[in-house]
Amino acid sequence: ARHSRGVEVVALREAHADDEAEDHQHPKSPNFAIAEVGWKVKVESQTGHKRDTTVIERDEQKRNFKIHYDGFPDAYDEWVPMDSTRLIEFLPTTTSTTSTKTETTSTSSTLTTTSLTITTSTSSSTTTPRKYVSLFCFTMARTDNYEIELIRLQLAKVIGVFDCDEQIVFSDRETWISAGPTFLKGKDEPIMISTFNVKANLTDAAVGGESGARQAAWLNAGDYVKCWQQVVFDGRFRFHEWTVKVDPDTVFLPGRLRGRLMNRPQSANPAVFLKTCRTTPRKCINILTVSRQYGDPIELQVVGASTDTFAVSSTCSTTSEAGQRCINNNWGRGIHVIVNQNGKFIAEASCCSEANEVQSLTHKCAQQQFESKDPGMSGALEVVSTEAVQRYSDNGHRCKADAYLDMGEDFFMQECFKLLGCEGSSGEQLLQDEFCEGEPGECKGSEVAFHPVKSPEKQIECYANAFMNLKVPELHSDLLALSSADG
Repeated sequence: ARHSRGVEVVALREAHADDEAEDHQHPKSPNFAIAEVGWKVKVESQTGHKRDTTVIERDEQKRNFKIHYDGFPDAYDEWVPMDSTRLIEFLPTTTSTTSTKTETTSTSSTLTTTSLTITTSTSSSTTTPRKYVSLFCFTMARTDNYEIELIRLQLAKVIGVFDCDEQIVFSDRETWISAGPTFLKGKDEPIMISTFNVKANLTDAAVGGESGARQAAWLNAGDYVKCWQQVVFDGRFRFHEWTVKVDPDTVFLPGRLRGRLMNRPQSANPAVFLKTCRTTPRKCINILTVSRQYGDPIELQVVGASTDTFAVSSTCSTTSEAGQRCINNNWGRGIHVIVNQNGKFIAEASCCSEANEVQSLTHKCAQQQFESKDPGMSGALEVVSTEAVQRYSDNGHRCKADAYLDMGEDFFMQECFKLLGCEGSSGEQLLQDEFCEGEPGECKGSEVAFHPVKSPEKQIECYANAFMNLKVPELHSDLLALSSADG
């Protein structure tokens, strides 16, 4: 009986040891103190997102472990206390095993022998995170014109900056974007979404009419510096690889930008800004005079760059109502049209029976900065690496000078990044912009942004045409919900 009792005790101890070993490998409760290097843990990030992570290091005191956010760069690795409330649950590591059978049969004329040889091969595959490029985006909208309506449209359709991983919308006064409580990426509950007031002076009253308003909008370094300062203070940019600033009237496709950035060659300098404009323009109001044989000369004011040129087209237009009127009244084969150096239509002139030519051209340029035919940064699409924004956070005060308020924000930030040792990298293929010797057109190209598109109807049409182009690769945040990196 004593012997039988001893056997029972030993059996119980062995069973208990087996249970402990099984619990250690597959914990039933979230006792994160037992986590080993290589284990998967779901964690609430510092920005409130639930992310899959991998334990990559433990401290000697076994109080903290270091986690890597799957699919994100090493810059986001962090130490987390093992008793942190941000730790949610353990995640399984996926391993698959396959077996194959091979049958071998041998025969002879006198004796038939059938033998069965079984060969087993085993292969294992472990879950691997997909590559991903995370974007923090911002814009600034006027609340007294079409810009705020464009932002509301983009939120309702989850396009533009609202297709980025995180975003913030600045304005000259706080106002609503969502008509009611709505869901936003990374939030479990619906919230009211409004703009952030940076006290920018974006009104027309102080500058005199449309012409003055345009020039005031171009002297926007001071207003956008307030935005950049708030981006730094907000701090969320540090949890993403790139910070992107766009204009409200830019049709922006973050999925395309992620795809381009994912395949971008690595630079030796991690502090990078992309030169998204084919030139370094200076925005101006171009005043041109067109001569006439009969009547006073035609005077036009055209918004553009200081390098723009204009001419009267050599062919007569017959498609417009005015062109048809010229033909019907025997005043020529149509009507003269004025175009810029890219062939873009500017205005109609006289019927073709009358000679027209550009007589004079002057530039009224408020921006006190140089222009260049070399690529530069466009305010319609600014793409800046996290390290570059961090350098601006640390030493941006070095960039301010008395004249910076007379510059465009894009030029000021470009020169500031250069001063801080950041590298300007090629990115002019990312944008179609009328100020960068381009034209948004119907948005059927492969670019990641088109500018300007100033009405909600035109933006919807532009996005629809862009999304119809299935040949352009896109990378969207829903890939983070997938567990493996197949394909």
